[in-house]
Amino acid sequence: MYRGLLLVLLIFCGCSSTQYSFQKPIPEGNRDFDNSIIRALSYEKMGEYEEARQAYLSLFEQYKNTALLESAYELTLAHNLDKKDEINELCKPYIKENANLARYSGVYYLQNNKLDESQTLIEDLIKWDKDYRNYELLGDLYLQKQEFALSLKNYKISKAKAPEEQTPHEILSLKIAENELLVV
Repeated sequence: MYRGLLLVLLIFCGCSSTQYSFQKPIPEGNRDFDNSIIRALSYEKMGEYEEARQAYLSLFEQYKNTALLESAYELTLAHNLDKKDEINELCKPYIKENANLARYSGVYYLQNNKLDESQTLIEDLIKWDKDYRNYELLGDLYLQKQEFALSLKNYKISKAKAPEEQTPHEILSLKIAENELLVV
């Protein structure tokens, strides 16, 4: 059950398009970059996720653009690929400034049953990023810890904060209903 909930969260984590000042800009008209990103996207489309991840990581190493690291981490978590530990370590310098990487790291810790690390990271993230997905992730954490009242509270905050066009209302509603039964 938790893996399904985490996968849904991963899908919505990648929806942000925020630019960060520490990123190295990608030069316009750079054929090498264009060819490499097309290769990565092609691998991803064909279901060759390890190759796609490697292409994104190679581009990240060259350009230091965290959007590329986000893509690699999302593929790794969503498709249960190896090297999760290495990618999480690679993300650590950026998680204080990149909400998506922080969320992915929170999911990583949840998947590895490192609940204290996940809770610390998510609570720190919420201090500077009030995105509804962060509250949903915190709700998932409390659900895993069997703290149903706190889980329900965070799911309700998530639903209230979610923009109408972005929120997975059905999924959040199911989580809320399930928790209300557990709290009673």
